[in-house]
Amino acid sequence: MPESYMPNEADVRFFHQNGYWVAPSIFGADLVERAREHMEMLRRKEFEKGEEPLAHYQPSGDAALGLLKIDNGWWADRVIERIATSAALGQVASALLGAPKVRLWHDQVLLKPGGGGAAGHVGWHQDRGYWASSSTADMLTAWVALDDVDESNGCMRVVPGSNHWGLVNESDFFNPDMEGQRERMRVPEGAEWGEVPLIMCAGQASFHHCMTLHGSGPNRTDRPRRSVAVHLMSGEARLVAGKGHANERVLGGRDGDPFAGPRFPLVWPAA
Repeated sequence: MPESYMPNEADVRFFHQNGYWVAPSIFGADLVERAREHMEMLRRKEFEKGEEPLAHYQPSGDAALGLLKIDNGWWADRVIERIATSAALGQVASALLGAPKVRLWHDQVLLKPGGGGAAGHVGWHQDRGYWASSSTADMLTAWVALDDVDESNGCMRVVPGSNHWGLVNESDFFNPDMEGQRERMRVPEGAEWGEVPLIMCAGQASFHHCMTLHGSGPNRTDRPRRSVAVHLMSGEARLVAGKGHANERVLGGRDGDPFAGPRFPLVWPAA
């Protein structure tokens, strides 16, 4: 009998058509609460495992209400590691991508403070534009909610079907002018722009393909919006050198080498 969080055949078809799918609850309340606490430890640069994350982007001064983003938090923290290397996420990714093996590409620990206005925007973007160092587009993101999310606190929004548009212009994670991006974006002839807010409870995860346009608006509440974005790839992914992603340095390999080893752990099948 399949796990309750697993997509069925109709769900997989929906993912391929629309570029996203929202799973039922995957992580329990205890782990979610611990992850919130450990996110705060990471924010304070308290590294439980004795190693620093790959990158730590934390706005300061007048920009302090902007998005906190920590890349490869799992290097530094065991609770974040449990989420980033979760076999449950890997199993769903395997089903959605049709990939027998799934590895971790990297994670991003994300905190959107309350009351940040446009400073908390995540601009419209396609992950694939940043991930050209991978030989395959069989990649997706499992976005794990650590708080209930809706339009009031800046939930993710996706553009259904944009996974079939190819790479678009105006794709920029850090652009706060989402309306301006939308107006300047070249949408393929015959395609229609639509936006779907991904409203979820803490412990749920949404999955979006690396070509799917997505972004998020402001957190208008007085509470933080916390999440872990777990980026996953087919086990067939190999290095395309010279494209500039930090994972080229992390792998330290040559063009054509597989992304493998302890920095890119196999999450499905489970060890």
